Amino acid sequence: MEARARLHELIPSPPALHHAYLITGMSKDRARQEFEEFTHTRCGMPFKGNPDVLFFEFIALGISDSRMLYGRAIVKPIQYHQKLIGIFFESMTLEAQNALLKLFEHPPLGTHFFLFGSEDELIPTLSSRLYSLRVREARVDASDTAHDFLQSSVSKRMELVETLCRSLKNESKSKREVGIFLETLERLMYEKNKTQLPVKTLFEIQKIRSYLFDRGASVKMLLEYLALTLPRVH
Repeated sequence: MEARARLHELIPSPPALHHAYLITGMSKDRARQEFEEFTHTRCGMPFKGNPDVLFFEFIALGISDSRMLYGRAIVKPIQYHQKLIGIFFESMTLEAQNALLKLFEHPPLGTHFFLFGSEDELIPTLSSRLYSLRVREARVDASDTAHDFLQSSVSKRMELVETLCRSLKNESKSKREVGIFLETLERLMYEKNKTQLPVKTLFEIQKIRSYLFDRGASVKMLLEYLALTLPRVH
């Protein structure tokens, strides 16, 4: 399902909750904000200081993180009849996913999971156990940045790459937002140059997008490659 609605408008209240959701298209900050609003509005459970409402953020969710999540999940709710666990991830290792499979196959009674991340990161056996929702992220900033990138010289593009990478480092942006930038870049390239655009150009952007969430991928190197190879479009 894809929608522009808020999370609390898309997911029902207990006891109609699915045991695990995958919500794609959200930045880290919005995921936390939406999860907090959902727990309060739909479930009547305060977000802060509540042992039955947990939210975790991972740049790269690994096997040790999966084990920690399993340990938190199997503890019975303390103050309420259910436990809500939000998990934001930018990438997830294969080992971590296989460990989470066992948790989602036999979820603890009354525990509900809300994963925020990219479905492309997940193996089919894991994503098939999740109820998927795509919430469209606002793309004004990504569109402006993509326009500037396409119209700029190589030196100016390199400056934009530096700015994006600094934002990643200080966590004001996530890899998901870089992914949105690349998607916007691809769309603009197609719309601005439908007749003359070499098919290879779109393939280059798609290739970079596919590498973005690889373990150990250098975002800076990927974006610099596009800065050097993409034609200038006005």
